[in-house]
Amino acid sequence: MRFIVDEGRLIPEALAKTNDQTAKPISYIDVASSIPLHPEFPYSPELLSFLEGKQLLLEELPFPLEMIQAHYEHGYLSYEKGIAKTKHGWRCIRCGNEENHFFASFPCARCQAVCTYCRKCIMMGRVSACTPLVVSRFSFPQACYFSPLSWNGTLSQGQQRAADAVEDAIVRNDELLVWAVCGAGKTEVLFPGIARALEMGKRVCIATPRTDVVRELAPRLKQAFPGVP
Repeated sequence: MRFIVDEGRLIPEALAKTNDQTAKPISYIDVASSIPLHPEFPYSPELLSFLEGKQLLLEELPFPLEMIQAHYEHGYLSYEKGIAKTKHGWRCIRCGNEENHFFASFPCARCQAVCTYCRKCIMMGRVSACTPLVVSRFSFPQACYFSPLSWNGTLSQGQQRAADAVEDAIVRNDELLVWAVCGAGKTEVLFPGIARALEMGKRVCIATPRTDVVRELAPRLKQAFPGVP
């Protein structure tokens, strides 16, 4: 995708009213400063909830481009570079890769030029010089949940010690490394700590670089915390 800059605002070429010859991939544009939030705008809770805490490609968003653009123009979203030029090559904004051998180029039909992309995070979808990352600039008020955990399993003595340490670290806003072999029940060890964080009104992020792990964990977490969106 290419963008046109109009009065400091980015307009996707597909939404431009005229054929503007100045359209460029976002990585070659000095991205304009953030647009002030317009509180009177009737935003879409579904779109902003879908984006909250994420940096997503346009093709990952099941919403019309016109809706996304309207939220951008009213300050609720921003378009960020997927990869950025550096002194020594490129840097992937999504995964942080700066190793030149993990970048490659190809003739791109979307930007009609030779386009560079990051190979290191290709499993999450191709992010390239003409690929914007869509980021929400709006946060919903954080709710406190009462007894959000509905898991009825039992932890072993060792698992319980680890779970207590996780919960204590969350309460103290501390760092903790839990190291255990595959199948040791690390996910269940997290449950009491996640529940405590939600009861305190905190936000919880569980990150993994592998999509197969996401597909495995997501239904288990939804089942354990059914009242948490």
